[in-house]
Amino acid sequence: MRAIILILFVILSTQVKSQTAEEILEKYFISVGTKERWAQINSRIDKIETVRVSDMLNHQQPLQTNKTEIVYKFSKRKDSVVWDRFVSILIESPYDTSTTCFNGTSYWIQKSHSAMNDFDYYANRYAKFANVGHPDLLLRADDYKFIGKKSVDGKICNIIRITIDGFESDYYFDSKTNFLVMYHQTEKDLQTKLSDYRPVDKVMIPFKEDLANNHGFVCSNRTLEIKINPVIEDEYFGKEMALGLLIR
Repeated sequence: MRAIILILFVILSTQVKSQTAEEILEKYFISVGTKERWAQINSRIDKIETVRVSDMLNHQQPLQTNKTEIVYKFSKRKDSVVWDRFVSILIESPYDTSTTCFNGTSYWIQKSHSAMNDFDYYANRYAKFANVGHPDLLLRADDYKFIGKKSVDGKICNIIRITIDGFESDYYFDSKTNFLVMYHQTEKDLQTKLSDYRPVDKVMIPFKEDLANNHGFVCSNRTLEIKINPVIEDEYFGKEMALGLLIR
């Protein structure tokens, strides 16, 4: 009788054994289109509708008014580094535009009718995080480890702590679908939830992102259109490129 109980105990222990971080990440990569397929994505254009809190009162309590923007993100892999450029157009005031850009060596921000602000000192660090999708970023992690399980919106998730360039972030993977459903930096209260995964050119991409902090809603991003591997000339990442030309 004791032998039977021991055998059952061993079987049950094996079944409930926690997965390793490597196993969880491998299942994730498979669920979103395999590492090999993501490695074939060399450029991407996203059109996104963003609704965000328009201002912060004393940087603590958000005002109840929101603003809506259409954001274009251009990403291009070049010499093993991902260049990217964001162009934002405020719906309530179409002439209110802004852009941020990284072209491998320089990083800058510019708002309409304003001077360009250079942040080249930040370029090397930005290069560590620029990506054509979450799988692309996770493949470059310096370290990762499984830290436990937690329920997120009713989903039991495996949590992997990812380290990139000294920054730690916790990534939550749905234990049933293996999709990434939430992530946040360990030292910040801002959480990003991902949902509405859809197939795009043999990969799965979340079309919805909701960001919130301890005070509540911050912004919501809804992807309207994605183009995989379009031709994006280097000039798109130049300081001379006018915003209007970028989004035609």
